[in-house]
Amino acid sequence: MSFWKKGHYLSHAARLWLDFVQSKLPSLVFKNRKQIVTMNQEPKWRKRLGAILRSQTTYTILAFAILIGVIIWQQFQISALQYQQDLDHDGSRIESYAGRFYILEGISSKHGEELEEQTKIIGDLKEQIAVLDWQIKQLQWAHPELKVEPPATSIDRSFKFDPNPGKVPDPH
Repeated sequence: MSFWKKGHYLSHAARLWLDFVQSKLPSLVFKNRKQIVTMNQEPKWRKRLGAILRSQTTYTILAFAILIGVIIWQQFQISALQYQQDLDHDGSRIESYAGRFYILEGISSKHGEELEEQTKIIGDLKEQIAVLDWQIKQLQWAHPELKVEPPATSIDRSFKFDPNPGKVPDPH
């Protein structure tokens, strides 16, 4: 196969150089003539791609493919958010909201039970005070000559609450 054809006029030196180069290159073997692509021919894939791009439905199909991709991506995001929400509200971990609510509910139930006990004790003490007061009044009626003196020391009934018993400094 020759790179120059009849009718092309090359100088003698150019022809010698071309013959030398052709002799050093490996010979190309083609099974059929269709495999030879000349400079003016386009590859088949480019022709097919051009026909596809010139088609009227190509851009519609491309738009649908993009929309489907966006929908799939959004579904992945929704499922990830649902998984995170389930983790936050299932109560199986202490870090979840439900776990914290269960802990707070347990603490409030415990405090409620303690409050009920204290209320019962206060009620019992009020009953005992009423009985003792009634007994004092009966003794005063039976023996008016006896004088009941109040206790010498007064009882301080004011409640003094110290919110910082350890005197920890406030960081703010």
